[in-house]
Amino acid sequence: MTRELVTGRLADVGQPTQGAFGLWQSGLYDFNVYGDATLLEKISYIHNNPVRSGLVSVPEDYEWSTCNSYFIEKVEREWRGGISATTD
Repeated sequence: MTRELVTGRLADVGQPTQGAFGLWQSGLYDFNVYGDATLLEKISYIHNNPVRSGLVSVPEDYEWSTCNSYFIEKVEREWRGGISATTD
């Protein structure tokens, strides 16, 4: 059923009657991560996206980044409803 949905009705979303439209951004590809060095490289790339976009000057300053939880021992976050949580 899932394959049917993706190849049938959902696939039609990417095919309007005029012009070309894709569900996924072109030029992207999947990438298998087999080792720790490659994993750290990809995590670093993701953490630096807000810097490349000009949102912040360092990854640690981006509010929604997981960067701090990777590099700082203790991170405090304010959760929805004012509940504080500390992770070690």
